Amino acid sequence: MKEDSDATDNSISHGLCDKCLFDMEYKRIPIQDVLNEIDGPVLMENSDGRIFAANNAAQGALAKDISEIMGQLKGDVFECVYADLPGGCGCTEHCSACTIRQTVQLTHETGQNQSGIKAYHYHNTPQGPEHYWITISTEKIGDSVLLRIDDM
Repeated sequence: MKEDSDATDNSISHGLCDKCLFDMEYKRIPIQDVLNEIDGPVLMENSDGRIFAANNAAQGALAKDISEIMGQLKGDVFECVYADLPGGCGCTEHCSACTIRQTVQLTHETGQNQSGIKAYHYHNTPQGPEHYWITISTEKIGDSVLLRIDDM
């Protein structure tokens, strides 16, 4: 994992270092094992917007088991109220204004890492819809994006 001194303005502190990337690709260490070495909640998203990995910290922060996260769109994982509308996550009139979606998409398209992005999130709870602030950072890794929840 990256040490704080190795982090740049364009990288996620404690993101994937060159050694970890090498271990994943050439030693075939499962991504789940690598992500569990990262402090804080981290999700990995592929180019079609589906989550394919999440560390234990992310599972705890989202109060979801890995089986409830894998293969899901991030709006469903974050329980976005708009993801329940016809069309679902990414296909409603509200999705174009979603900061989480825009940030991940920007990183996918440009390869530019994003750090400390604040997003106002509207999600479902057992008590009904609630708003809260979330701070995220992103880092492009191959064809995927690592999405770190900095503050929730």
